[in-house]
Amino acid sequence: MTLRHHSPPAVTVQVGPGWLLGAALLVLACLGLAAVAYVGWASSGRVALGLLAVWALGVWGARKTWRHLPRGRLRWDRQAWSWQANADGDTAGAAAEEKCIAITALKVAIDMQIALGLHVKTDVGSYFFWVQAPSSRHPHDWLALRRAVYSSPSWMLQPPVQ
Repeated sequence: MTLRHHSPPAVTVQVGPGWLLGAALLVLACLGLAAVAYVGWASSGRVALGLLAVWALGVWGARKTWRHLPRGRLRWDRQAWSWQANADGDTAGAAAEEKCIAITALKVAIDMQIALGLHVKTDVGSYFFWVQAPSSRHPHDWLALRRAVYSSPSWMLQPPVQ
């Protein structure tokens, strides 16, 4: 009996920061502010002011990162991965022109079952994609994406050595 390898179905999903990532950042910001308030209450005003400045810098950095996460469409066509950036996204080079860019390497960094954090390499650069499960109207797209991500090992995505 021979086993046949079936390629996962073709799928296209939106990438970009979703409500889950936003909620996680908001919770972390609130916890950080609570820690600053607790330590500031027990210490001098200068320490509290310094901690508040560090907290504000952290919130500013998180907001900037959130705004610059790539947005667009991630596509698996049963052969290869590609990415089409949104024209209003903050991406470099040709990606901002709605051009389809071939992905040379894709690796799962975070798997939360309802969201994936993906490290993606293209000829244009390296990106971190945040992909969140679509609404309950399209659960088959999410399952197809997960099958495609986990059934295309990174060595298959690397260009051949010449």
